[in-house]
Amino acid sequence: MRRVYIALVLISLMVLVSIYSFVKVDEAHRYMTAQVDSIMQSVRDENLTLLDHQIDELTAYWNGTEDIIVHFVRHVQLDDIAKGIARLPILAEHNHDMLLAELSSIRWQIEHIWKSEIPSANSLF
Repeated sequence: MRRVYIALVLISLMVLVSIYSFVKVDEAHRYMTAQVDSIMQSVRDENLTLLDHQIDELTAYWNGTEDIIVHFVRHVQLDDIAKGIARLPILAEHNHDMLLAELSSIRWQIEHIWKSEIPSANSLF
């Protein structure tokens, strides 16, 4: 009977870790998507003061979230996002067209991570 309890505890732990990872990735997806869209709008409106503030907020959020998400998501995708976010302040000062391209790339990576993390029938088998 002890084996049954141990198995149930292990299964429960796996389910809890899966739920936690899903919630963290969902939270990052929602916040970063909204923030990237907001930054893109600031670039189009040429609101440079707000743009700098938004980039700083996104960078700070990413620095805090990356350490948690790295346990649940492939590192290559996170590295691509981190490289893109690191380039944002320089691009904001010098080249808004490249900034929009980089933001589009970051947004695509975020969407790709989200879609790859959603449980589906194909991922179960």
